[in-house]
Amino acid sequence: MAKNEKRKGAEAFGDLLALLEPMESAERARLIDSVLVFLGDPKVATEDPSGGGGNERKRSTKIGTLAKYIRDCGAEDKPSLRMLAVASWLHAKGNDQIALSDVTKAITDAKQKRLSNPSAFLKSNTSAGYIEGNSDSFYVTDEGREKLGLSD
Repeated sequence: MAKNEKRKGAEAFGDLLALLEPMESAERARLIDSVLVFLGDPKVATEDPSGGGGNERKRSTKIGTLAKYIRDCGAEDKPSLRMLAVASWLHAKGNDQIALSDVTKAITDAKQKRLSNPSAFLKSNTSAGYIEGNSDSFYVTDEGREKLGLSD
């Protein structure tokens, strides 16, 4: 790499750091994750903003089974929370925008107890602020992750 190219790269990196600095840590981590996913990195790692060591998050199929994820979230017997947990699990596997049909398919594929009325549970989670979007395209909000005990 030529000296001029290195200088331009260092300037660009400095500009990027200046843009990231005023962001909240969770917002910064999501942006970095999005960039890494966009660049094709299947293993997304972010640095712990507190400086207390690395905080590595993997967005891949190695997050465990859906059954274990639902159990870990304490959502086995709460259908609305179970729907939220399934959406969060799909997101953790790399699906940034989820459709209601993705949730029901994941439940069926994992042989989990089906949701009696997925649309109603989507609506209640949306009203509570745990999900943003509609049945064709939605995501779990930070509040939804907190409700599941999954804060960053």
